[in-house]
Amino acid sequence: MKNLLIIPLLLMLNLAFSQDNPPNKFLFDGEKLSLSTFYVEIAPTTAWDNLESVFGQSFLIEGGIHINRKFVIGLYSASSKKSNQIPVPAEGTPEYQTWIDNGLRIDQLSPDAEVAFLNFNHSGLNLGYLLQPEKTVFYRANLKFGVGKLEITPQQQTFYNIFNDPIYSIKFTNINPEFGIGLNLRPWWRLFADVGYRFILGASEEIKAPSTLQGLTLKFGFGFGAFNR
Repeated sequence: MKNLLIIPLLLMLNLAFSQDNPPNKFLFDGEKLSLSTFYVEIAPTTAWDNLESVFGQSFLIEGGIHINRKFVIGLYSASSKKSNQIPVPAEGTPEYQTWIDNGLRIDQLSPDAEVAFLNFNHSGLNLGYLLQPEKTVFYRANLKFGVGKLEITPQQQTFYNIFNDPIYSIKFTNINPEFGIGLNLRPWWRLFADVGYRFILGASEEIKAPSTLQGLTLKFGFGFGAFNR
């Protein structure tokens, strides 16, 4: 009786291991989509943004993947330099009244203050396309979606702004299309230059003139990755 039970069990095991199983399907299977490389791009204080009508510098870093050598998906983060300044308007001028109307606590500045300091940070998703990236000089396009925060403080930015009490603070959502060129220096190293325009899609209730956050953006930097794959 036991032998009769063992025989069909062996037949079932043999059938399970002998049949041809279909291969697994993966997103990057090399047929339609191919993961070319991971990459990192850095613009070390060589990114400029229009900040309240002042062209301020910022540090930008981005990392992600290249698909089929042409398509880019990445995450970025940008932070302004500590030295970005904005002139304080003289009391009694229309600009002074505009500051007050827009919610700036200008009374928190010292009476003899000539400048205030801008702290601008934003981060989000970048989608890009590279045109003929195998050439020495190629074209590139990016579309950045992000959220950010702008603060105006009486003093320079301190460690994580722990000891800074901003006289003005707003949060916003932005979209930033960019177009530029790239220069392949080595299989793992390239330079790039982009020009774009940042649009403000939404902002916190305190802001009354969101157009002052919109404007031209410039960026120069370098990238690392296995760009010859």
